[in-house]
Amino acid sequence: KKKRMCAMNLPPRPGSPLVFKLPDGEAYAALRKILLRRGWAEYNPRVHHPSEWNLLWRLPFADASKYRYCSKHLQRVNHYEKSSGICMKDQLTRNLRRMQHVFRKPYGFYPPTYILPRDLRKFESAFRAKKKAGDRDNLWICKPADGSQGEDIYLLNSLGDIEYSGPMVIQKYLSDPCLIAGYKFDLRVYVMVDSFRPLDVFLYREGLVRFSAEKYDLQDIDNVYAHLTNSSINKHSDTYHLNKEGVGKGCKWTLTRFFKYLSSKRVNTQKLWLKIQDLILLTLLPIVHVVPPIPACFELFGFDIILDRNMKPWLLEVNASPSISVNGDVDKKVKIPLLNDSLDIMGWDTHKYPPEEMRHAHAALERARRSPATASPRCGSPEYQRSNSEVSDYKRVKSKVRTRWRKRSPRIPPKSQAPQRRWSAIGRGGQNATHSPEKSDGIPVLKCNEPAWVSERVGGFERIYPFSEKTKLASQLIDPLGYRANGIDSPFVSQQFDQLVVCEIRARSRRFSDENRKKRNPSAARKGR
Repeated sequence: KKKRMCAMNLPPRPGSPLVFKLPDGEAYAALRKILLRRGWAEYNPRVHHPSEWNLLWRLPFADASKYRYCSKHLQRVNHYEKSSGICMKDQLTRNLRRMQHVFRKPYGFYPPTYILPRDLRKFESAFRAKKKAGDRDNLWICKPADGSQGEDIYLLNSLGDIEYSGPMVIQKYLSDPCLIAGYKFDLRVYVMVDSFRPLDVFLYREGLVRFSAEKYDLQDIDNVYAHLTNSSINKHSDTYHLNKEGVGKGCKWTLTRFFKYLSSKRVNTQKLWLKIQDLILLTLLPIVHVVPPIPACFELFGFDIILDRNMKPWLLEVNASPSISVNGDVDKKVKIPLLNDSLDIMGWDTHKYPPEEMRHAHAALERARRSPATASPRCGSPEYQRSNSEVSDYKRVKSKVRTRWRKRSPRIPPKSQAPQRRWSAIGRGGQNATHSPEKSDGIPVLKCNEPAWVSERVGGFERIYPFSEKTKLASQLIDPLGYRANGIDSPFVSQQFDQLVVCEIRARSRRFSDENRKKRNPSAARKGR
């Protein structure tokens, strides 16, 4: 079979900049402006070859199989195929329901949800059972399965209010949310998945806190401005631009401001941030073995999370294409650095590496990778008996490119400088990670002190998986050869990987709780010794 023509097969023209391809519309104006400032050129069908692009930003849920032969070093596409398993509300419900059935308690962050019209009878029986038991907390929220921006969402407390014209989900409404000055809010957290095989997840350390335009009131369930936090809805409210008590103008905060507010209220922000990380990893777990391995693809998710009165995070939905349009000062503080750091994670760091040199270096890396000399020799062949001192061209070029265009995290201090009090994030008895909050932004950081593993941080992104040496080794189950493309697809391997990740998350949370208990009661810890 002939491989499809890609830009990686075309020789780079001397002096040509990197090329990006974006959809039309104001929603992508900020990203277009950032790329042009970095020295990129926008795709022009009259000038460029149809496959001559380095970054393709397309709409979600489209076929990505034609990008299977694209090189990760030369071309990147912003969506994986079959990532709708957690982005469509009905598919998210099916996957998390399946994981809840297997693992029980760790997946208790998703409210009871039913898919309409498939689960209509189950919902009716559950609704009548709550009503018969005299439970006043019998309020539900109905959402379209493929909806966005708060369209066609409504609350109901009666079976006669159910209306749907297509696939929908009906979810238990969180009637006791955490409020700030009487206003309801949720968190928009950005997650970058650079690879599914092996799983490589980055969490952005800045995000949005979106408030409702009016104060929370359970007596008026028809008031969308009091119950929904979508900016596309609340911007039409008369109170949107007013200076609201405790919130200020508009309906958005940065995540940094929110964590500083929690710290002033003596909330354990480290525990909350760790729970959010666990929620993200457990949500991604059901689709790790479903998404086809395409090395050129990446995914930027937007997780919508709400907190209850006990500061427990609950997952509302996952967005495949979170809004990157900039409207206001808060969006400018969050989304402009987010887009810049996303490009740096993909390797397009044009500030330290000019586009022309980057393009030639990436092309050399790809040619070395595809040359016959870099193929792994068979056992017993003459090539197999070469001395270990000979390094292949691929490895030599790869190391040269990485040192020049990859941002490196700061070096880990020696063991003598490492903090003495540590709580383990890996196997039993291990002590390889510490929690130390950064006072500059108020958001806790998980710092790894393992000599064999460095947790990379690129700008505002921090790697949350792998988070330990054990989880790093677990990635070999789904990508044993390290090709990021050839994994072993079997139910046994997927089940083994899921169990290992869930066990590691449980162990990390358990050790963090033990560490907090020792800090609160040091005398009891001494007696235990």
